[in-house]
Amino acid sequence: MKWYQQWLLPSLAAVCLAGNVHAAGTSDYPNVAWTLLQVSLVPDQLAVVSADTPVIGVNLEPFWGAQKRVDGLNLQPLLGFSDEINGISVQGFGETTRFAGLQFGLVAFATHFQGVSFSLVTGAWENRGLQVGVANFSGNTAPVIYQGDSIPPGGGLQLGLFNNATSGVQIGLLNYNANSPVPWMILFNASAR
Repeated sequence: MKWYQQWLLPSLAAVCLAGNVHAAGTSDYPNVAWTLLQVSLVPDQLAVVSADTPVIGVNLEPFWGAQKRVDGLNLQPLLGFSDEINGISVQGFGETTRFAGLQFGLVAFATHFQGVSFSLVTGAWENRGLQVGVANFSGNTAPVIYQGDSIPPGGGLQLGLFNNATSGVQIGLLNYNANSPVPWMILFNASAR
């Protein structure tokens, strides 16, 4: 048995279990029925359950996804819009209001981000994690639907060719941080705002 086969199933089980523990242990989790598996081709039309039903397990939406809450593994390889994702997410083009976990994609935007994102383009209004991509945006420069009126708390870390933020640490070829003493820098930039 190859090394990745030995840890893949236990890792997926741990993510699903973590979602169940999270759901049972927090008061913000809706007191509604939930499902372990969601498969949807068109949200609320060709789907196992409605987009309002929380998924604690695996969410698979191969073409277009709009599952509101996913705790576990989220797979939206083309297009995905979600209110909250906790766990591992793979999205081609994705937009999430609240994200916590590990994210992979082509373009990934989040209003509140906590975790690690590996995407060509990443954007987070509130970044409390690590963004790794060709172009990374955070703070008031992030292209997300909801942005607060002020500079968001926390800045996180950005690793990429081009990094644009209003707070945090940046490592990349070209970095812009409006609140840094020197806004445009090569290789490294930071601000504590």
